Amino acid sequence: MNDDMANDRSPIAVLIRTLPLRNGNIGGVLQAYALQTVLRELGASVVTDTSTKHRWTARWTLGAFRALITGAPVRASPKIRNEMNARLLAFVESRMATIDTTQSRSARKTSLQAEVAVVGSDQVWRPRYGDTARNMFADLDAVGWQGKRISYAASFGTESALEFSSDQKRKSSILLGEFSAVSVRETSAVRICADEFGVTAVQHADPVFLLSPSHYRHLAEKGTAEGGGIFAYVLDSTDSTRFILDTAASVRGVVAHGVLPLPYAGRKAFEQNPLLFSMPTVEDWLAGIARADLVITDSFHGTALSLVLNRPFWVLDNPLRGTTRISSLLSRFNLSHRSVSHAPSPGEDTRIDWVAVNQTIAAERETSLGFLRRFVGAADEP
Repeated sequence: MNDDMANDRSPIAVLIRTLPLRNGNIGGVLQAYALQTVLRELGASVVTDTSTKHRWTARWTLGAFRALITGAPVRASPKIRNEMNARLLAFVESRMATIDTTQSRSARKTSLQAEVAVVGSDQVWRPRYGDTARNMFADLDAVGWQGKRISYAASFGTESALEFSSDQKRKSSILLGEFSAVSVRETSAVRICADEFGVTAVQHADPVFLLSPSHYRHLAEKGTAEGGGIFAYVLDSTDSTRFILDTAASVRGVVAHGVLPLPYAGRKAFEQNPLLFSMPTVEDWLAGIARADLVITDSFHGTALSLVLNRPFWVLDNPLRGTTRISSLLSRFNLSHRSVSHAPSPGEDTRIDWVAVNQTIAAERETSLGFLRRFVGAADEP
């Protein structure tokens, strides 16, 4: 084939399916952005199938009515939740191509034009976080989609498949058997795929590791987060985590600061000061990590970006969201000791070998890009 003929070939059309980004999860947004960005750099034409807006549903209405009857805290309405997440999702709107096949006939038509479908990343195969069958392209099967499908760094979120019902497990086994390749994020997921679903999986790094530190620093330059001190990114604050943060700040003589909003306190409080209850920008979050002397977090992606940006960190155990994700990540870097249940004193704070960390990231990046290139690289590549 001559060069002119090769240049005439269209990019491979890729559809990514991931968890809904509407929920205001910073890590979820960043992994989706990273995967789409990397696939574009490999020469593919990419769109991500995910919802970015909350809508009124019978389920929400029932939940609001139940809260009213029982006296439970009332959740924010879909309209307010969209406003709360607006600054975060502005990043998605400006930097990503997305469609929502649950809401649009034209989006479903676009999805059927894809040559390769990629499931990933994050906890897309965790039943408590969504429709696992949908995330394995069951609906595309129903309309006769014939393209290739792979997963990339997909996660079950736990060390077992106990969250799957027998019917979910049966359907998932059938769907996974039709994949050209199965890539998962955690060591335990390789075993789950083999033992529970009868498929062979390979392990790859979360997409956020595939972008360079300079890429994130460029984004962080636009952020307004404070510099120095302790950057606290704690998703589930408890008396214990607050004590650890206060102790760490006091011992070091610095201030602990963060960017997460206050818990929703009702429509009236929100309308009086929306920013107090609104998610930050991606750029502010990245700036908080990049400029910190120490990061304390219970978040997988908070840990991951601390590694990428070479910022010292401590990880707080968070069983509610699943500890296997972070323990698998830390063990890959021989940093399991960075997971703590108390605030280490400066004397306990051993140095991190950043040369070794960066070498591991580089190796993971090379392996991962090789895997993706096999399926979604430029059409004229050998």
